[in-house]
Amino acid sequence: MLVAPPVWTARGLAALSSPRLAQSAAVLHLCGSRLLVNGAVALLRAASSRPAAGLPLLWAMKQTAFRHFTAGESLADVRAAAATLAPAGVRMIVDHSTEESEAADARQANLRAKVALLGKLRAELAGECVFVPIKLTALASPTLLERLTAGAGRLGGGGGGCGGGCP
Repeated sequence: MLVAPPVWTARGLAALSSPRLAQSAAVLHLCGSRLLVNGAVALLRAASSRPAAGLPLLWAMKQTAFRHFTAGESLADVRAAAATLAPAGVRMIVDHSTEESEAADARQANLRAKVALLGKLRAELAGECVFVPIKLTALASPTLLERLTAGAGRLGGGGGGCGGGCP
């Protein structure tokens, strides 16, 4: 596991205002409560399954917890966060949410979106973006990945699948 030296953490935190630091401390403390986290997950799942009824909850999450863990929903939001954090030597990890799908056209759309994101970042945030994660399950068939995992488990003596211990 990589751990950032304390000086990096201190520089990054120095870029934040006192109210923002207090908010971050509160959010992280609340995330330590398994009961609260499980309740929030259940509420978000319910809101996602009934989008119209869940809009107020999703809006509230975007105004609170979402803002703590992300720079925003647009490249302009990321640019603003990067401008705040860059003087402290903090660079961004930029990604957009993609989901797995058995449909080849959905995986192709995910790939096109990732390539477009890389182009935008190169043009607009080249110095501030340190890397872009690639979610393999968004680009390859989940069934294929499950079979590969089971095969790797058998080769490693785990008996196949994660039930036998993933490599």
